[in-house]
Amino acid sequence: MANKKSTFFAKLFYSYCHKDAQYRDAMENSLSFLKREGLLQDWSDRSILPGQQISQTVKKAMNAADIMVFLFSPDFIASDACMKEWKDAKRLATEGKPTVRIPIILKASPWQELLANDDVKALPNDGKAVNTFQRQDEAWQQVYEGIKSVIKQLRNNFTPKQEFLDEMNKTDFLSQHSIKLQDIFIFLRLSCYGSQEKNGVVQEEIITCQEQLLEKKRVLVHGEDMSGKTALGQHLFLSLAEEPSTPVLHIDLKDISEKRKEKVFIDTYRQQFNGDYSLWKRQNNKTLILDNLNRTSNIGFIGFAKTFFDRIIIILSSDAFSSFFKDETRLADFHKMKIEPLTHGQQEKLIRKRLALSNREEPVTDGFVDQIENRVNSVIISNKIVPRYPFFVLSILQTYEAFMPDNLSITSYGHCYYVLILAHLIKSGISHSDSDINTCLNFAEHLASGIYHDTDLNYDEFISKYKERFHIQDSILNRLKDPDHGILTDCGHFKTPYMHYFFLGRFLSRKSDTSKKIIREMCENSHVNANYLTLLFTIHHTNDNEIVDDILLKTMCTLDSVRPAELNREETKRFEELIAALRENILSSNSVESEREQERGARDVDEQQLETRENMKETTDDYPVNDCYRILKNNAIMGQILRNKHGNMEKTKVEEIIEVIAAGGLRLVNLVLKDEEEIADLARLIHEQHPDDDIQKIRKFVQFVSFIWTMTNIEKIVGSVNVPEIRESVNNVVSGKSTPAYDLIDYFSQLDNSNELTNGIKEKLGSLLKKHDDPFLRRVLSIRTQFYMKTHRSKAPIQQSICSLLGISYSQQYRLGRNTSS
Repeated sequence: MANKKSTFFAKLFYSYCHKDAQYRDAMENSLSFLKREGLLQDWSDRSILPGQQISQTVKKAMNAADIMVFLFSPDFIASDACMKEWKDAKRLATEGKPTVRIPIILKASPWQELLANDDVKALPNDGKAVNTFQRQDEAWQQVYEGIKSVIKQLRNNFTPKQEFLDEMNKTDFLSQHSIKLQDIFIFLRLSCYGSQEKNGVVQEEIITCQEQLLEKKRVLVHGEDMSGKTALGQHLFLSLAEEPSTPVLHIDLKDISEKRKEKVFIDTYRQQFNGDYSLWKRQNNKTLILDNLNRTSNIGFIGFAKTFFDRIIIILSSDAFSSFFKDETRLADFHKMKIEPLTHGQQEKLIRKRLALSNREEPVTDGFVDQIENRVNSVIISNKIVPRYPFFVLSILQTYEAFMPDNLSITSYGHCYYVLILAHLIKSGISHSDSDINTCLNFAEHLASGIYHDTDLNYDEFISKYKERFHIQDSILNRLKDPDHGILTDCGHFKTPYMHYFFLGRFLSRKSDTSKKIIREMCENSHVNANYLTLLFTIHHTNDNEIVDDILLKTMCTLDSVRPAELNREETKRFEELIAALRENILSSNSVESEREQERGARDVDEQQLETRENMKETTDDYPVNDCYRILKNNAIMGQILRNKHGNMEKTKVEEIIEVIAAGGLRLVNLVLKDEEEIADLARLIHEQHPDDDIQKIRKFVQFVSFIWTMTNIEKIVGSVNVPEIRESVNNVVSGKSTPAYDLIDYFSQLDNSNELTNGIKEKLGSLLKKHDDPFLRRVLSIRTQFYMKTHRSKAPIQQSICSLLGISYSQQYRLGRNTSS
């Protein structure tokens, strides 16, 4: 730094600063001495050339300087220009620029009054004026020694520059105030495929924290679009920059075109850190973070970097990795890692971090977090449609906050997808104008329709035919395929499934005869996952109740010969043996955080299993199975309708949808709700096929599967109608039916819509326990309530009184499990 490039006080010594030539000459002699010692470069650029703006040149020099020296004399103090520079330097210091101001007292003057509030040491020592020394060389020696000590300190001050830290900490997510990356960052889940094989299988390691990542000296991390690649690199830099013992540089390879490779490090260092690069580079344990590797020509630069840095972390897109670097032998010593979607537990942590930055006056309860998670999951649907990456989770939350920051309610969840797509278009360079945005939307709608009709659609032929009908500029088509922010891949496919379904649904919502025919066929085959998703997104774009009525009718007609389960004593007595074997008290001394983490881990497993099932070939001839899937998919669609459309539907229509959802789910319950004789027959049949298995164990297993099927479908019904705004309609449907099954649906829904346990829930539970003497109902109510208590902090008196209702102990050990709120 100081001995490489003039960024110091030399730029601020201008002849107009003082009028006495003898002092100017003496100062030049001192500066020449500093230069000979290697502490200052050539001072030839100190003067202002004719025609240059003095103020702008001085301002630029001050912004670049690390040390500013001011030569105090009566003439200096009397100069408005000189005093302005002093005040500007003081302002820079208060704004956080690590600039050292050194007053040098040339002549006796009232400088003490001027610097009384500045707390700045002057030179020579004790602020004695240079002209009062008998031997002025002694004065300048003191000036030299003082400046030399400052330079030495600055050269070894390897602190990051605040402006670069601020740049690294920026995010696109705004609330009422800017949100910093470090405030919301959740460490990503990385899958690492090692070079070691065990029994012929490549071993996979899951990296879940920064320490595990940094243990490896050569790391290559790749991820899909918006997976958090760049944010990971920024986070690592910010974290390491705080540790003086871990020198670090961050380089965006998109900006690298310099052939002199070390000059890249020098320039990067000066942009990011204070101190002298030549001293910094001598340190051990240096880390280099390289973002946006996308050219094989960068491999040579990486090889050169290995000679300078102990640890190198490379970040790139999965497309670039697969196309160019997957089998690159020169990167063979790098551990290859892929960014995976967040787990449900990580998502909850991210949501809590985001909520902590909001201006909510009410406490963030576990129940409130649950409700937000449900809304986020309703938009994500599954990792295959919207990846559970931080960008998407935060974008959804930001969309909610922008509309209704208090209760995170929104008119249509479909708007979330629109906001995500609009952000892509604008970031890719599409103009904000309505005409350009509408041009993109129209093109994407027709492309989605074309892909629906022909999965092997030739993109170039499609564009040619499209241009015959519509105007669209090639520049817009190119931006739609922008590698970083566009919505299309190079071959003309949508980058993420939600984009395809969003635009296909938008196209079909236009109500043409062809669209109506397609929608009817989809309603008939809604068990097929692609049809289910298309219908879901079509509903986002239309207020036409005709689609809703079609789905309602198909659901009512599916398995219509099966009576909906009531879960009365006659139906549930087959579970009595199983229920009796269950523990009455399932409360735990574990913390709520621990219990919630386990529960969200179970969600991850369920989601993976669901993905596995949906990846299986979907048949059209296995009618009983398809009927089950049709009801499940239709109920999910109608659940989205309730979330999206309840505000513009009459209450009678909302209640009709609730009733159809419940009836469909309860028909599924009754489909396998076997009585004891049927269970025995099925056990014998399985035993004939597996004679080595004990028939009694088989019978108990069949009984257990029937019980799980029953409770799973009850929970799916609850999940579909779990919309806080329609609680009144749910109550109306329940009161009209008044069966044990509907009582369970009502109570479970009330629990899930509560921020914490309340007197209202306690009274509801008490009334249900009095109403039903069925051991099955009573045990199910108890288990569901206790599970809520384990995973939600509530007030101790309410918990204690509910435990009394359930006839279970509320022990001191449980209270110490941090399961209570203040």
